[in-house]
Amino acid sequence: MSSCQFKKRLLVSSIAMALSGSFATSLLAAEAEQSQQDSDDSEEETVIVITGIRDSLKANLSQKRHANSVIEAITAEDIGKFPDKNLAESLQRVPGVTINRGFAGEGNEVTIRGVDPQLTQTLVNGQFVASTSWFSLAFNRRSFNMDLMPSEIVSGIEVHKSPTASLDEGGVGGTVILKTRKPLEIEANKFFASAEVMKNSFESDTAPTVNGMYSWKNEQDNFGILAAYSRAETIGFGNKAENYWEEAWSASGISQFRQERVRDTFDINVQYAVNERLSFDLHYFESTLEADNTNQNFLLFGGCCSPTGGLSTFAAGSSSTVSPTTGIPMAGTLIGGGSNWVLAQDVNSRRPELKSDLVDFTVDYEGDSYKFHGSVGSTTASGGNGGNVNSLWGITGTDTRWLGNGGNVSVDFDMTLASGMFVNVNGLDLNDPNWQGNLAASLSETTLYDEEDWLQVDLEFDMEWEVVETIKVGMKARDHKFGKSQTNFTVDTNAILGANSTLGSSGFYSGGINVSGVMASGSDMVIAGVGSGFDSAVRSNITGATPLYAAFGDVEEEISAFYVQADFAGDYYRGNFGIRYVETDVTGSTFADGNDPTSRFSRTSNYSDVLPSFNLAYDLAEDTILRFSAAEVMSRPAYGTLNPALGGINPTSNVASSGNVAIDPFRANQFDAGIEWYFGDNNFIGAAIFYKDIESFVTSGTIQDLVFEPNGDQGAPNDLELYTLTVPIQGKGGHVQGIELNYQQLFGNFGFIGNVTISDSEGETDDGSKFDLPGNSELSYNLTGFYQVDDFEARLTYTFRDEYLAEGTAISGSLDVFEEQGYLDGGVTWHVNDYLDLSLEGINLLEETTIQRHGTGTLGTNRVTTENGARYYIKAAIRF
Repeated sequence: MSSCQFKKRLLVSSIAMALSGSFATSLLAAEAEQSQQDSDDSEEETVIVITGIRDSLKANLSQKRHANSVIEAITAEDIGKFPDKNLAESLQRVPGVTINRGFAGEGNEVTIRGVDPQLTQTLVNGQFVASTSWFSLAFNRRSFNMDLMPSEIVSGIEVHKSPTASLDEGGVGGTVILKTRKPLEIEANKFFASAEVMKNSFESDTAPTVNGMYSWKNEQDNFGILAAYSRAETIGFGNKAENYWEEAWSASGISQFRQERVRDTFDINVQYAVNERLSFDLHYFESTLEADNTNQNFLLFGGCCSPTGGLSTFAAGSSSTVSPTTGIPMAGTLIGGGSNWVLAQDVNSRRPELKSDLVDFTVDYEGDSYKFHGSVGSTTASGGNGGNVNSLWGITGTDTRWLGNGGNVSVDFDMTLASGMFVNVNGLDLNDPNWQGNLAASLSETTLYDEEDWLQVDLEFDMEWEVVETIKVGMKARDHKFGKSQTNFTVDTNAILGANSTLGSSGFYSGGINVSGVMASGSDMVIAGVGSGFDSAVRSNITGATPLYAAFGDVEEEISAFYVQADFAGDYYRGNFGIRYVETDVTGSTFADGNDPTSRFSRTSNYSDVLPSFNLAYDLAEDTILRFSAAEVMSRPAYGTLNPALGGINPTSNVASSGNVAIDPFRANQFDAGIEWYFGDNNFIGAAIFYKDIESFVTSGTIQDLVFEPNGDQGAPNDLELYTLTVPIQGKGGHVQGIELNYQQLFGNFGFIGNVTISDSEGETDDGSKFDLPGNSELSYNLTGFYQVDDFEARLTYTFRDEYLAEGTAISGSLDVFEEQGYLDGGVTWHVNDYLDLSLEGINLLEETTIQRHGTGTLGTNRVTTENGARYYIKAAIRF
């Protein structure tokens, strides 16, 4: 641990003791007499209970209407009744918000107003929560992993589209705040429990979930404890047709991804209100996610080593289409006859366990003309892939079974389709395990971690000025550290396989896998499965472990922020203006020599930002509000962008890739104007225009730098060579602009909610090239209709977004196009009595198939076509 890290943690601990000890004692003494008077004069608090769709929507509109800045709100109908199972999928209902979906088809990344989802900041009760990833090739994300947060413990979500000086910096797109419940804000002895069963339409198995919450407070309403627990099992599923022949990793094939997740979550909140002036709050959150998964690929390899060498493998006279990017054939008949061609099953199984926790201690004190808020806390996360077991089963290009080597095996294929692909193997049954020999077996483990300590102090002063009502000042110090490491293991393949030469004789064959939904007509439909027994066998026969120092990356950010903000109001207007100043010191560490643990070195950088903001709400009429906002915003670079570790080292051509600790953050100037008409108690029409002038963004380029080679090309190990490094660099700039339209109205027992966002974006590189920015759909909308009576509720929602650019998988990092997507979700709830609810929900009822196309090379060819199926939930819940 660095001395700086130690000192900062010591400072945080000392102040925590001061806040909870001597500071509290002095306040108690000073307010002892006032406490009795406050208690005698206090009135019973009015609690608003939200029990249905109408009340929830009314609370959402009330929060939006009375906010000084541009926000959207989602409020739970009741405890344990958030609108969706997945928080990201709830957010897609918000105007200007779209989402990306992960491997299993569930929402996992949030885009606000067409800005890359990595530039969306997510906070829990206003604080960062550390989280990690499970995918082998991925780094951590700055946004909180929403898979770790059960929707049942969330009371509401705020989406801040315009910032304020008092809000943490970090969201060029916007800031999402997840809010959990507090015991003094709800009734005493409130109890909630539910049991649920989930089923995927492509899978016969089911997965259970149980949730529970109990909240207690004393008769004086000044001390309370809330405890919540959730255990959720989820089955994730995806059939895929994957085509990577437009990239250096030239392979295509049929894939099935399956993930069985088990999440255990604890949420505990303790509140003590000494009197009406002084209160303490201790919040602890912990979530552990086991995300075992298997990705099985039936692959057609080709041209990985010599792109032009693959041409000779086609039968004479056959037609073929060749990629202009790689020179690799994309259609034709493969007959083998070369070492570059392999027909194989590539199976990857992982056993990740992700853990995130947070502890946040706050003190609030209200004086005669000021308010004090203090927060000290820490959050940590650990994760990674839990060990990736890889096995390869099949035949090589030199095998005598190939037609080109005198056999009868050939493959007809077409990778030029806009969706799916055509693959037909002649002479072999894909579901027959007996022709598939083991070509390789390995185990590699990636470990990720993320942590942050913080200290925050906020003061709010009541002003007697004519216009300015309050002045807010504050500071926040954060010590943020994240990193990635990798260990490669050797395994005894003889002990695993013995004399067994094929998948069939090995005992690891698990039956056929049907992937017909993503294949073109005439393709082989069923492939042989490799069971989980192989994963266990590999882990039981490890013979050694070697840290891969070249893959190690460790980055520390020391962040200091200061702000001042004025809240103003008049007869017909209100708002705020302020400025936030932020300094960020960055230190990145890695190893110069991937085999030498003594070769660790560090690089440093620093930057500062001055972030002004202004928000105005003007009452044109009693029910009509005009809004305007302007601000400068920033988002720190992605973790992987900063990671200084080297990758892709090629001693022959002296090229490699690396992160860049010195990269600057994303910065933008943004403007927003809108009009809102609130007619009736629960009816609303709104329109807004927005513009983000992006001053800087991150792209890739090359630099020259010295690199240690583990095996130098001049024969001397560990020699220092001049390399061309592909590194992140600053882009020139760009913009995102658009319009949002929003409508909500009740019609007796029926209701309708609809919103539309139209936007466009453009980025520019140093050479003047123009391109659309990732994450932006030119058109997106969502429509919800609902029906509610005393004992019954029903809701149906359709969400659409048209095509958009998104980052490719970690294999290439290239930009690719996702085609338009539409999802239909629905649910019904029967309120059996005052205590029991029964509900049925369906997600992706139309079983939407998603299509990702290549954005470079042969434009329009399929990259990944995926079907995830529908998800169904049956739930029983009790409340009293």
